[in-house]
Amino acid sequence: MHPPGTAGFSLKYLPGSNFEYGVQFRLGLHEFHDFFGAYPKNDFIALGKINIGILKNKLLLNELWVFNQKSLKPVSSISNSLSWKLALGGYRRDDLKNRPLSFGVYTGIGKTFSIHQNKAFFSFMFNLSPVYLQNYGASLIAGPEIITRFLFTNYFKNETVLRYEVNTFDAKEWGYILQSDFSIVTYLENQFILMSSYSQNGFFIGIQFNQFIDY
Repeated sequence: MHPPGTAGFSLKYLPGSNFEYGVQFRLGLHEFHDFFGAYPKNDFIALGKINIGILKNKLLLNELWVFNQKSLKPVSSISNSLSWKLALGGYRRDDLKNRPLSFGVYTGIGKTFSIHQNKAFFSFMFNLSPVYLQNYGASLIAGPEIITRFLFTNYFKNETVLRYEVNTFDAKEWGYILQSDFSIVTYLENQFILMSSYSQNGFFIGIQFNQFIDY
């Protein structure tokens, strides 16, 4: 089993905005891009996670999670289980104008299917999240999400997310985003993630490095 905590830094390139530098920390426990080992392949939970960025000499809070949990167990001949996610915290919405912060409760429910011998998975989710949206106020964000996961090896993986969501309190507030991250975990318990994201606001590419921390 890998150590539960991580700490690291990241570098993003945003066209027109130069570079964003970031630092991140996670208290625990296990996420998709970590080495699986004894951990389950389809259940993930992040505890006490924070990501802070520096862009044009400004300090930005990009993520802050009390917990962020997902269960994406695939349907099988002996199980018809639902996939679900539940999170408390917030993040910066790259898919909305001016990248507002969004804090609240995030929920989703759907189905997951194994595409190839438990090495590739397809999830269809519907999300419903009561949040406080910076510059907009109280909001109810809803919409579909598609998640694909490819486990090339225990050390090399890809997760791609396509999401479209709208603020049901104001239909003018909507956004779509396509994110795709490739990760490599080394035998030295280091983690490298190649990140890319595209939305109606533009795109970014970046790289993140994390070191696992034992307590």
